[in-house]
Amino acid sequence: MSTADELSTLALFEGCSIDDLELVVRSITEARRITAGEVVCTEGDKADRWWIVVDGLADVTVEGLYVGTIGPGETIGELALLDGEPRAATVAAASDMVLEEVRGDDFLDALLASPRLSLAILRQVAGRLRTANALPRVGLRRRLRRMHHPFESLGHATDRLDCGLRRRGEVVRPDRQLLA
Repeated sequence: MSTADELSTLALFEGCSIDDLELVVRSITEARRITAGEVVCTEGDKADRWWIVVDGLADVTVEGLYVGTIGPGETIGELALLDGEPRAATVAAASDMVLEEVRGDDFLDALLASPRLSLAILRQVAGRLRTANALPRVGLRRRLRRMHHPFESLGHATDRLDCGLRRRGEVVRPDRQLLA
């Protein structure tokens, strides 16, 4: 199991004192070794634990759709513990992993006892929210780019047709119904 000194090296706990991290260390029930493909938590389940990723990667899915990857120094399962709702995502090991497993009630007690620890978790949640908010914009940009290409080639074809008709002395007049 990790010590407070080891946890202090994780970016997640930046700004936390050793005393803050001792609250976490005392709440760790075990160091879990997970094999690739194993599920850490399942969407819709009741939350009773929180995990700190020490090593390895996990994929996060919501309703079967991939939404992200969690790696060393990040955590799994905090949202459901914070709001008391069922787990919002399924998290499965993408590689072999080492996780520090923390009792859910002890995690919440540690947050209540340590404003710095609470702030550390809020920073992580805020970062994930920013990432989630950016996804629709990125997806929209990709869809618009794909939509633009067919219209771009249609525009080139129209330009060629227009040039060809002008060379033959014909006047090109757009259909009024198309412009309305």
